[in-house]
Formats: sequence, C-alpha cells, structure tokens
Amino acid sequence: MGCTITRSSLRRMECALRFAACRLFTLLIVFSVITMAASSLAAQPAVVQDSFYTGAQTVDIELYLDSLGILPRPGMAVSQLQAVLNQYGLTFVRQLEEGLVLFSLPSPMSRAAFFDLALRIEKNESSTIGKAGPMLRSNGGVPVMVSNQIIVRFHGNATSDQMDSVNAENRTRPLFRTPYETNHFLMRVTEEAAGDALRLAQIYHESILVVSAYPDFFGGATEDGFTPNDALFQYQWHLKNEGVNAGKDIQATDAWEISQGDPGVVIAIVESQGFDATHPDLAPNLWQGPGGVYGWDFGGCAAADPNTTDLTTITGCGEPDSHYIPREHPTAVAGLAAAVGDNQIGVTGVCPRCRLMLLRTGSSTYGKTLAFLYARATNADVINASWSQKRSLVPDVETAIVNAVASGIPVVFSVGNLVDGEQQNACEGDHATLAGIPQVITVGSSNNEDQRVPGGWGSCLDVLAPGAKVTTTDARSAPDPYSQTGGTDEGYNDGSSTVADCPLTDVPDGAYTCMFEGTSAAAPVVSGILGLLLSEDPSLSPPELKSILQTTAEKIPHVLLGQLAGVDQSPYDVAGFSPTHGYGRVNAFCALRAVVAPDEPCEVEPPPPAISGKVEVGTRLGITTLSATNDQVVVNGPGSGPMAAPVFYADWFPGSNLMLEAQLGFSNTSNSGSTPDERSLVGALQPAYLFYTGSAQLFVGPSVAVQYLDIGGVSNTDYAFGAAFGYRFRPKPFLAIRLEGRYRYWTNQHIHEAGLAIGLGVVLN
Repeated sequence: MGCTITRSSLRRMECALRFAACRLFTLLIVFSVITMAASSLAAQPAVVQDSFYTGAQTVDIELYLDSLGILPRPGMAVSQLQAVLNQYGLTFVRQLEEGLVLFSLPSPMSRAAFFDLALRIEKNESSTIGKAGPMLRSNGGVPVMVSNQIIVRFHGNATSDQMDSVNAENRTRPLFRTPYETNHFLMRVTEEAAGDALRLAQIYHESILVVSAYPDFFGGATEDGFTPNDALFQYQWHLKNEGVNAGKDIQATDAWEISQGDPGVVIAIVESQGFDATHPDLAPNLWQGPGGVYGWDFGGCAAADPNTTDLTTITGCGEPDSHYIPREHPTAVAGLAAAVGDNQIGVTGVCPRCRLMLLRTGSSTYGKTLAFLYARATNADVINASWSQKRSLVPDVETAIVNAVASGIPVVFSVGNLVDGEQQNACEGDHATLAGIPQVITVGSSNNEDQRVPGGWGSCLDVLAPGAKVTTTDARSAPDPYSQTGGTDEGYNDGSSTVADCPLTDVPDGAYTCMFEGTSAAAPVVSGILGLLLSEDPSLSPPELKSILQTTAEKIPHVLLGQLAGVDQSPYDVAGFSPTHGYGRVNAFCALRAVVAPDEPCEVEPPPPAISGKVEVGTRLGITTLSATNDQVVVNGPGSGPMAAPVFYADWFPGSNLMLEAQLGFSNTSNSGSTPDERSLVGALQPAYLFYTGSAQLFVGPSVAVQYLDIGGVSNTDYAFGAAFGYRFRPKPFLAIRLEGRYRYWTNQHIHEAGLAIGLGVVLN
C-alpha cells in the first residue's frame, strides 16, 4: 500500500516542527535562566558564620574559605612549602604564631570543597606538611586553624560498644585515648564522614552519650601581638613603644591580631599638594577607582560645577599621575594611615591592608570642596584632613564635609598646631577652624611620653593620638615646584637631621623619615584606626565610631606643656573630657575590642584623680640626721628631732602642677638626770612643682622653716631654708600616701638637717 503526502499534511508537519522548535527554544531559555540564577546563588562568600560548643556555651566563629593554615613538617622552609602548594593554587601570605604558615586562594571555595582540599593536601603531601585546615576566628580573637580532628569527652558510664557505635555512625576514627582521663578521645574525621570537623563536633555534642565535643584547633596562642617584619618598624614608637616608655602607644600589634584591615576599606587622604604615589610602601595599597585611577588632582578644577559627580567631564581636572609632584607632607600622612605592612621594607601603616585614595586639592577652596564631593561620590570609607582652615572662610567645604558625614563617611581633622607660637581655640571664636564642625572627629597630638603636644584645643577636641617625631613614608627626591632655581625637593629626610636611634639618613632616596610631627601626624593615626574598625563592622556610623574612640581612649596624665590663655586647665571632668586632652589618647586595640567583643571590654587606664583646687590634710613620721658645722653628727630616731617628731600638714593645689604646703611639728622630750627637758615647735612653708607619672606625682620645691626651741627653760628661735622632694600617689580618691625627703640648713645653730618620712593624708574635697 502506498503512502501519499498531501499539501495539508505537509502543513501540519511544518506546524508541528515549528511548535516543537518553539518549545525547545523556550526550554533552552528557561534552562539558561535557571543556570544563571543557580550560578549567581552559588557565588561563594569568603567568610561564613558558624558556631561550636564548649560544654553548655555556644562559641560563634567566622570561617574563612580562602585562607588555609599549614603546619609544616620540621625543617620545611616557606619556599619549599610554596613549591609544593603551587599546584593547588595557593599563595604564601605570612607566618603566624606557633609555627603556622598562612596561604590564600585566589577566590573562595565552597565549604565542603575547601575542607576536602585541606584533607587532600594533608594526605598527598605528608612528607612536607603535617596539618592543613581552613582558618577561623572567634569573637574577634586571634585566627586559628581548624583541623580534621575533634576532641570528644563521653560520659563516664558510656560503654565501649556505645562509643564505637557513635564513632562508626559518624565515620570518625579514634586517634588517641587521653591518658589520665575517662572516655576522652582525639578523633579523626575521615573522608567518608558526613561533614567537616566543625559539623561533626556539633553532631557529637547532640548525643546523649557525649559531655563535650569541639574541633582540635591549631595556633592562637600569643603574648606580644602580631609584629610586622618591616625594616623600620622598630622606630615606629606610635605603634609599639618600648623601653622606658613601654605601653605609651596605640597598642597596634595587639590590634593587628584582631584585624590588619580589609582591602575593601578605602581611606581618602585630602591634601593640597601631591603624593609620592609610586613609593614602594604606598603603591601596592592604592585604591583603584573609575577608569583605574587611584585618586584625583583638583588643582585645575576651579571652573567646575561643585555638584557634579562625573569628574571625567571637568575640563582641567586630570588623573593624579599626570599632575602629582611628590611632596613630603601628603606622602607622610598617607603612610601613617595605610602604608603596606609586613613586606620586609620600610614602615607599616595603622591599617596596613586598607586602600588609599589620594586627593590633591590645590590651593583653592573649590578644589577642597570637590575633593570631599569626590570622596563621597566614590564611596570612600574614611576621609582624612591633616590641615586647618578657618571655618568662616570656607562654607562650601563645610557643607561638603557635613554631607559626607551624613552619608556615613567619618571625616577626621587635625585640631591644628601652634599659630605664631600660640595655642589657639580651634573650636569656637575668631580662630575656629573646620576641626570645629561638630560632625567631624577632631584630633590633637601626644608624644612618646604620653604628654600632650602644645597646639589647638577646645570643646570640639575628641582625642589625642601620637604625633611627635613619628616614623613614616617620605617623598623621595623630585623637582621642587616651588624652587626658583630648578632645585629638588628632598622631603623631610634630607640628610641634615635625625632623631636619636633613628638612622634614616641612610635610607636610599630619603624614602622614609622619623621627623614628621604635629596634629597632621596624629590625624592619620586615627583614620587608620577607623579603617580597622570598619574592616570588622562596615555598618558602624560616624557617631558610633566617634563614641568608640572616646570611650576606649586612655586618660594620659593631664600635663600641660606651654602656655594656654583662657583655657580651663583642670583635668578630665566627670564625663572624662578635657578641652586640651579630649577624652584621652587613642588605643587601637581597645577600640577594636569594643567592636568585636563588646561584652569583654579592654581595660583602660583610669583617669588620674583630679587634683586642681583640692585640699589635703595629714600627718607624717620619719627619721632625721643632724650634722653640726664642727662635723659632730647626731642621729635622732622617731619621736625626736624637728622632722622625726610627728608633723601635721595641710596642702592646697591651686593648679594641676602646683602644691602649697603648710607644716606644723611639735616634740616634748622629758629627760632624766642632768639632761634638761626639750620642747620644740616647728612651722614650715613648702611650695612644690608636680611632675606626673601616670596617676601619681613627683614633687620638688623649696622649704623654709622657723623653730621655737625650749631647753631647760632657755628658749631661742632658729630659721632654716632648704629643699624637699618626694613621690605622692592616691590609692583611693580620698586617700593620699607620700614618701618624702628633705634637706634644711638651720642658720643660728649652723646645723645641717636631712630626713626621710612617710605620710598619710585625707583629701577633703
């Protein structure tokens, strides 16, 4: 029987084929959309949140899926490890405490794949590598490596069969039974297990047979904090101060155990001059913005629209590398905030992994306005301004600053240095600068002895930060744009001056200096700390950041150097504020602790007890040596002699550094036989100057005295002059203890008097 194909049947076949093609095309589109969505959903974060249990306590952790810890076999060098791990795409980052070595992946892996990678490396490279595992951190603590092992404690009444059953169910294998413990094991998580060590620890914890189960971590023990290997780090006292001034720093090495910053956090440095942008300690940390630029030069932008955010359309505004002439001030400021750390050269910044946006404003107000607009438009995280300008002259700059803060960007300003030798109020009145804007964070300077450096002051001052002869990056030799004879700018480090124990004149090209100082140096230290804080919690607002800096600052001694006109010179008030010291000197470690572990605050040195205007009364006992001009010496014990007898005193403190003391001593000695009785009344005045050492004071000053002496009914009067010195401290706000030494010469009797005493006083107000 034949087969006839009609025209109508062809049409039906054609329609069927078209319909099938449409269905296939639709299915392909749907499949593509689903695949793309799945791919998007599968984008792997670098950090995942998890937890484990230690007994009844839950410990929250952050697990890093791009950071692998390696515990090498003894004698293995980093170069050998890198040669082995190249095939796995791993790159050496740095060495950690306790022999661990940190490697990184180019991009995060899934959790299961990352743990599998660690197991595969540990198995295949066992001759080189002892342990491998992802890194995690708990509550902002020191990073540790999580291995493929868990530590399990079964209940004491659990039988061997019961324990074996749990282990078999979870595909774990006992490695070691702990001596001197009952049913306590180190377990290995095998490749067949239904999860990694963290998840297996949680599963074990939920068993009624188990008391506790948690991963076997490697690393994490430290005493001194992370110390970078930068060649000049030893001279960066503001980061870690050692010797006689140990601890008078921002505690950076401890802070870096929590965070060294995040490359996603950008610190904008706003300066009127150019940067040494190719400096080896700055270039690797430069931000990459629109078009690949690392900042902008606004020196030729005077005709631009101040509301623009598309700066590529502004005529005369060039990319920074085409206009920058390296200058020392901007280069030094940038290095303090975020110079590259742990790279075996030069220095490190406070936030060594943050990025730097370099903005040159030129000398115009308009350029400054545009710089703040640009930083806001390109989403800078922190803006640093290490300069002062009169607030009343630049309202547009102020508006740009206020809007930047309102958009969530903290702005840091230096409070200013001496002006014509005077310390001016930068916050209010005729000399008010942009540092007085309430929304900004205003910073003063302290030295390596924890003393305030003379400079600006006022109610807007938030904190002090190290800023006296600090070590940082310096502009290398370049043509000097201000030279009339075609000379070069040698930067701060021109070979003509050094600081003791800081031989930076030997640095090639003058690339570093230890002479940078002032509030210009203090501000970027604070900006670097803000970078660390935002690296841990990007959601922190400018008011929250300011509050953290204030509440975690250390109350350094309230010593005023230089003259201040019209300023309240009393110490910190009940709220902890002083117009000359702000809330104290910043502490990076304590600030970070307030973010990552707010329930475990850092212990900050309490403020020195307020002393100005106080009155103290007390008594003193001691021992005195008397020496006549004929070299006859008489030693008097307690209860005899002008100073050995009990002395009552009253002190008044008219200022923070001045003590006025009145003394009254009386002795009545009844003698037997032919020795006549003696009665003595001594009064003395003793002004002294106070030097602060923490919450205590050293004092020194002149001493004048008059004595009425009655020996067997024969009376006479004598006068003395000399000096006194001592040490005074207050273990309680109402209690004062002193150790005192004194020398006097009695003019009528020609007697030299020397004595030592201990005193106890009560502070009345």
